[in-house]
Formats: sequence, C-alpha cells, structure tokens
Amino acid sequence: MKPRKLAAYSAVFLLIAGCRGADEAPTEDPAGSDSEVAGNASSARPSEPPAGGVTPAAPETGYREEPAPGIDVESALTLRGWKGIRIGEPPGGAARDWGFADNGNYTDACRTWTSTASPGVALMVERLAGARTPVVTRITAYSPDAEDVHSLRGVQVGSSEQAVRAAYPKLEESPHKYAPPPAKDLFWRPDGSDTGLRFEIGPDGRVGELHAGIDPSLGYVEGCS
Repeated sequence: MKPRKLAAYSAVFLLIAGCRGADEAPTEDPAGSDSEVAGNASSARPSEPPAGGVTPAAPETGYREEPAPGIDVESALTLRGWKGIRIGEPPGGAARDWGFADNGNYTDACRTWTSTASPGVALMVERLAGARTPVVTRITAYSPDAEDVHSLRGVQVGSSEQAVRAAYPKLEESPHKYAPPPAKDLFWRPDGSDTGLRFEIGPDGRVGELHAGIDPSLGYVEGCS
C-alpha cells in the first residue's frame, strides 16, 4: 500500500476512535455509584467502642411533649429524664451532681441509685443485654418527699386519678399487682417515643408513684422484675 494512502486510512481510524471515546465517556453521577456509596459508608463507620464497654444508644424520643402553662420544666420528669439525668444513658456526672449513688439492691445487673439531696427519687440502673455499661432505665418519684418532681403536665405524687386522666387522655390500664381496686397502673406511651410514663394509683385513688422509663423496666413492680 502506498504511504500516502496508508496515512489517510490512519487519520480516519484515529478520528473514528476519538468520536467513539467521547460518546462512551461516563457522565458524572453527583450521588456516586453504589460501590462508592458503600465505600463511603464503610469508611464512615463509627470508631470502636471504648474499653469500658458498649454503651447502648439513648432511646428515641421523637414525640415532643409540650409543657402545661406555668410548669417548672427544670424539675419535670419527662420522657427523656430528669434534671440532666437521661434515660438510656449511663448515670454519670448528672446523677452524681444531684447526690445519687449506687446503694445496691437487686442484682449486679440491676441496681438502685438514691440520693439524700433528692429525697423520694430513685434511679434504676441496669446492664442491658449485649452491653457492659449500665444505663438508667427508669426514674421514679416514690413518695411525697419528691414534692418538686412532676410531669410536664403537672401530675405528681398525690395527684388524683382524675387529674392523671385529664392530663393524659390516652392511657393503658392494668390492675395493680398487690393493692385492691381502685388501685391500678396507668401507662402513657406516646407514638414516636421508646419511653413512657407510668402512674401507680393507690387504694386512695391518688398517684403513689410516678415513673418514667423504657420497657420492660417501666412496668417492673418488684425490683427488676
């Protein structure tokens, strides 16, 4: 083949290859490919838990409860906790700031924390399955000594059953395990929250104990069972 004709064929071949490469060039995907997303997710995994053990994530509290008018929010026992002590988290500094300390009871996996500075209030602290770090699973106001502890809707130890039902229309009711009627347990578990409130109504028709916590701890009637 003559050199001039060979050069012409080569030029045509290069032109076709260039056009084909431009047509087949991948477009940019702003979201990234599946493999890129998987790679990014893998690289974004949280670091290993500290040596002290796995700390369970705090429960979801997507439900937002609005306080009643005039309520002291700082002293309110809520779906999240009380005075900086968070349900689902280790008791830590907030509990100690309010004078709480482990006073034993029950088992190694379930303890009670009480405080002389916060009379009438107790924390249930448990080591949940699969975790080595104990967390607060329930906070209880159990006597009139907890006079500054109330729900965001104003219910506290000593409130009447009628007051509870007026403040919380959608309640689950179950018989009291020990006391005769009208004693009962009233549970409030709003949609969107993994925590709830429990109002123990005594034989006198009034709140004897007020609890906030996660299930099944919220319903325990004797220690951790």
